[in-house]
Amino acid sequence: MPSPEPAELSCDDPASVVTVLREAGCVFAEDEARVLLSSARDAAELTAMVGRRAAGLPLEHVVGWAAFCGRRITVDPGVFVPRRRTEFLA
Repeated sequence: MPSPEPAELSCDDPASVVTVLREAGCVFAEDEARVLLSSARDAAELTAMVGRRAAGLPLEHVVGWAAFCGRRITVDPGVFVPRRRTEFLA
């Protein structure tokens, strides 16, 4: 069952975002919080994005892009996410 959406988060409080992500089991919570905070346009969008990530959606699907070979590649649900460990193949 997906995690319930967190209470509204503030774009000015990265520690609260990290806490929600850690509680959801995100290993790289600090890094993911930075990406989410830089991608969200406002507190409501941040809260929704953190909720989707905490529910288990890949970070790249939540923000809509993945970094690959120094570029931002657009990703949508149903698309394989390019992984950094495969960059040497590109």
